[in-house]
Amino acid sequence: IVVLLVIGAAIAGTAEEQDAQQSSTANDQAAPAVDADPSAASDDAGPLTVGSTDDTSGFDVTLLQSVDPWTSTNQFESPDAGNRFIAVELDMVNTTDEIRPFSTLLGMEVIDSLGQRWNPAFAGFDLPQLDGEVGPGSNIRGWQVFEVPVDSTGLRLKVTGSLTASGIEFQL
Repeated sequence: IVVLLVIGAAIAGTAEEQDAQQSSTANDQAAPAVDADPSAASDDAGPLTVGSTDDTSGFDVTLLQSVDPWTSTNQFESPDAGNRFIAVELDMVNTTDEIRPFSTLLGMEVIDSLGQRWNPAFAGFDLPQLDGEVGPGSNIRGWQVFEVPVDSTGLRLKVTGSLTASGIEFQL
């Protein structure tokens, strides 16, 4: 009986998919083509780019810019030998009905082409910071600095927004 139910569900699903495809094809033929919003995220497109927005943990996150290498105006902030600083500017909008805290130490990391990961650096304190509480419908805009090896390539910024979220990635 279970096997018959599974087969029946598969057949019904296939029929629904075909109906949806036919309906979509008919709509595509009837309506003129419209360019997709370049800032909208696509699940299959890979890492997002500068200017793109996606959501994670109740935040709409936009990568405004990335500076690589970034040089601090503070004489006491310099990367270790063989490393460089990278700074990213983000805008984060709270899309929930509650006050949401955001911590860069717990909610962001940089990943390179080899899968190596770096947490936020203790640098860039002369820049507007991202950490803090964000009210419902409000935003927080600021910077975070990372320290990575000079020869690291294929860098991506991962923003999770919470410890349990899978997060989103931006190509740096």
